[in-house]
Amino acid sequence: MFFNYFITTFTIKNNKGEELECNVLFTFDSEEFNKSYIVFTDNTLDDAGKIKVYANTFDPTGKDPNLG
Repeated sequence: MFFNYFITTFTIKNNKGEELECNVLFTFDSEEFNKSYIVFTDNTLDDAGKIKVYANTFDPTGKDPNLG
């Protein structure tokens, strides 16, 4: 999976092997930690009815397609 800063959706597999379409909320780079981060949602709701949001490191060059 290749990420760039213009992608708004991507697909990942959950722990059950099901594909989930996710929406990118924003990305940012940390000079302090020399890492890039992605904040996204799969638009599922938690027990309180709020949308779940996730944050992971990622490789914006696409060399490593896995989220951190």
